[in-house]
Amino acid sequence: MKTKVLTTSNLSIGYRLSGQKNRLVASGLELSLNEGELVCLIGPNGAGKTTLLRTLAALQKPLDGQVELAGKILGQMQEKEIAKTISLVLTEPIAVGQMRVEELVGMGRFPFTNFFDNHKPSDERAVMDAMRSADAKNLVGRYFTQLSDGERQHVMVARALAQEPKLLILDEPTAFLDLPGRVKMMLMLQKLAHQEGKAVLCSTHDLDLALQVADWVWLMDRSGSISQGSPEDLVLRGEFGKTFNRQGVEFDAASGKFKTETENHQKVILHGIGIEKFWTMRALIRVGFDVLEEGESNLPLVEAMMENGKTSWRLKRNGGVISHASIYSLVYALSEDKLNPTSGKAA
Repeated sequence: MKTKVLTTSNLSIGYRLSGQKNRLVASGLELSLNEGELVCLIGPNGAGKTTLLRTLAALQKPLDGQVELAGKILGQMQEKEIAKTISLVLTEPIAVGQMRVEELVGMGRFPFTNFFDNHKPSDERAVMDAMRSADAKNLVGRYFTQLSDGERQHVMVARALAQEPKLLILDEPTAFLDLPGRVKMMLMLQKLAHQEGKAVLCSTHDLDLALQVADWVWLMDRSGSISQGSPEDLVLRGEFGKTFNRQGVEFDAASGKFKTETENHQKVILHGIGIEKFWTMRALIRVGFDVLEEGESNLPLVEAMMENGKTSWRLKRNGGVISHASIYSLVYALSEDKLNPTSGKAA
């Protein structure tokens, strides 16, 4: 059985307003985090994700209930004790001036150093280990201000790891990164959990990535309620649809993607194997088709195939057969059908 690093009991979060009624964001939360697991906190804007993270990281007090950290009540722990157990990476940029990367990461050793911040050899080793774990070792010697957004985020994770925490909390760690950077960041967090035994909690809007890498998901809706489970369990229970569906947009459990509702959805049958079939299906769904394995004989049939080392597509419809050399051409032809149903008739 995995060790629980953090648990909450009847936790209520929100803001204490002087002279006014408290602003309640969520209540009755019963949550837990295990070592060696990556937990993704997902939900629409304004649901209270950052408030929850700040409460769990002891940056603000709960309105009610309690948080236990490694078996101790969070509100009764000293600051340095908390800092040796939890480290936090926030979205807000920091002003560090002309500071080298290793100096910034070294600031994460504050729970272990004295008043004068004197580093021992063990502190230097911890800094290098943290940079290695955060894929930032190659940045040694460079100034933080000269780094890209992705490089800076890896350095901030390294600074957090230098605290040697049991729990790493990150608020939107992929917010300012391009797609390769987002993938790299999430895979690194997964590695920290699985290979180094950290409990990792991160909020994210990258639903597709979270579905691929998270061991556990906290799905927070606008009422403050949190559904918990593995990504696949939450999808099968319909929780993603309940949380995210808006007028005109819905979560498609079959593809794990969001799609827009379009009038007169046209069906198409798709045959094929491997990546050719997969990416053909993605393209057809993207432009608004319902993709079937089998169906009525009057429906268009697409066959994705590999011939002589090249991918081609055969479109059978209205008694005729037309070959296409690209998905773009195939999609264009089918889209013309949607606009003009007689356009696809064979000559």
